[in-house]
Amino acid sequence: MTMPTWYTSVEGNARRRGGGPSRRVVELLAAVLFVVLVAGAWSAGLLSSSRIGITPDGPDADVDTVADAGRATDGADGAGRPRVVVSMSTFAGRVQDANATIASLVDQDYPLDAIYLHVPPAIERLNISGTLTESDSAVLKFWDGRVSVRRPVDLGPTTKLIGALYAERDPNTIVITVDDDVVYRPDMVRGLVESMTARPKMLSTYGC
Repeated sequence: MTMPTWYTSVEGNARRRGGGPSRRVVELLAAVLFVVLVAGAWSAGLLSSSRIGITPDGPDADVDTVADAGRATDGADGAGRPRVVVSMSTFAGRVQDANATIASLVDQDYPLDAIYLHVPPAIERLNISGTLTESDSAVLKFWDGRVSVRRPVDLGPTTKLIGALYAERDPNTIVITVDDDVVYRPDMVRGLVESMTARPKMLSTYGC
């Protein structure tokens, strides 16, 4: 098998130095780099369920919908464009801090079909209970009807992606995942959708 240029270069330099990383070490480093890149793209990127080969069919019993923005065959403008949703996750005690992020999503200049906010009932890995504070509840009440609040099982950093795929059954739906501590520019969603349309075989990400 012909190894890529960067691989042979590393291996050749190791021979010239009389030591250096073995082939196994280089392969391990390459695998770790790949995982990091994929995780980064999932965390702050644009994905569709069909693009990653997942058919969301999770049990509805695992999700408690407080407010549901609804579903549609086409996009919000009814013009046959793809359905576009934004999904984020946070935890009890931090919902109030995500208020500015939610506001920036509501103010996007591209019409969104749904905004999902996932708040797990508990996060055992961080020893966090799911009890909402008064401030958390006030924020959720304020956005009631515009944000779909869900209480899924904690799945770590992928909660915001997997949670949205459980809710969105159409594999052509565009799912944009965002962080809960960033105020996004009004053209963020439009830029990602246009990028995906122009480069359908590539994964689009947004740099803050």
